[in-house]
Amino acid sequence: MPLKTKKIIAPTWKEYELIDCGNGKKLERFGAVTTERPEVAATGKPRLSQKEWSQQVTTRFTQSSANSGKWSKQLSPWSISYSGSCKLAFNLSISQFKHMGVFPEQSSNWEYIFSALQRKRNSKALNLFAYTGGASLAAKAVKSDITHVEAFSQLISKAKENMESSGLSDVRWMKEDALSYVQKEVKRGKKYDLIIMDPPSWGRGPKGEKWKLETQLDDLIKGVSALLNKKAYIIVNTYSGISPEQLKERLESHISFASVECGNLIVEATSGAEFSTGSLVRGQVR
Repeated sequence: MPLKTKKIIAPTWKEYELIDCGNGKKLERFGAVTTERPEVAATGKPRLSQKEWSQQVTTRFTQSSANSGKWSKQLSPWSISYSGSCKLAFNLSISQFKHMGVFPEQSSNWEYIFSALQRKRNSKALNLFAYTGGASLAAKAVKSDITHVEAFSQLISKAKENMESSGLSDVRWMKEDALSYVQKEVKRGKKYDLIIMDPPSWGRGPKGEKWKLETQLDDLIKGVSALLNKKAYIIVNTYSGISPEQLKERLESHISFASVECGNLIVEATSGAEFSTGSLVRGQVR
């Protein structure tokens, strides 16, 4: 009988709440704003009635194409804060896309980063596919020398705003293709105490570089393995179709772990539903 995949439960936080999910949608609260968004991974039936959803929702996103859509109500930008081991702030807004500027389930990794780097003095960290910087800010909160690699200028700008709102400074910002940057760092002989990566299924770098997880993940892992110090930490999170066990196996083909955790990253809804956000492997190397 195959082993049951572990559930890694994301911590709850005051200003974010997954209220309910199901039928391809999520009902979430970000501070004072409650949103309804489409979500392919939100399988099963909601625990709450449609009336209960409608009574709570502030604005609802309707998808009109694969990459865009519109909100039922326009809102001014707002902010939320995270008050776990590290104190972080995120500036949110709505646009033609369903994402607002934060993946709340990543609080599980922010806590892991904070705990791991607290024990390392003068640590160096690298965040690849870094989005709006939650992991980078968690590393900076423990005074790590953090390099934030992201291909899109607007996401780097948002990450800078989040850094300032969090009362932090001195993050190294790199607008680069993640795989290209890793390969350059290998040639430079660089080493890191923590590497975080959240590779998408596909994407493009700032110079049009093509990224495809299916064919390039092993090259990325191989490069990253050469950048890890002894007893360094690595976090790999992906929202693609790769299972946690498959992801762990591919990592272990290049990396020797002293300890490793592998599972589905889960957000628990207050309704009692569960939402699986993707595969997560993290651990300390030998």
